[in-house]
Amino acid sequence: MSLERIVLGTRNPGKLSEWTNVLREEGFNGKVLGVSDIGDFEDPRETGETFGENARQKATHYAKLTGEYTLSEDGGYEVDALGGAPGVHSRRILPGGNEGTDEELIDFVLE
Repeated sequence: MSLERIVLGTRNPGKLSEWTNVLREEGFNGKVLGVSDIGDFEDPRETGETFGENARQKATHYAKLTGEYTLSEDGGYEVDALGGAPGVHSRRILPGGNEGTDEELIDFVLE
């Protein structure tokens, strides 16, 4: 079976570009689309305890909504001195639930 296109479970243009480059390097010649290229979908709830679980949740969520083969990932950072925190909660650690910029998140963890 030859895949003509794949959807990446992200709205982030930087991640879309990075993953498109990776897929091209691995020989994928089909269309690479972000979820925003398909439609305006509700984001999934990320309730996993690991990056892998969250990635599977996102891929499954967007595959069901789009009817397309979907690849997703989840990222964050783990700090040994904090017992691996913030981990999957990297984007949700600021007071008030603000996702913040990378710089704000790093400053918060360093404090």
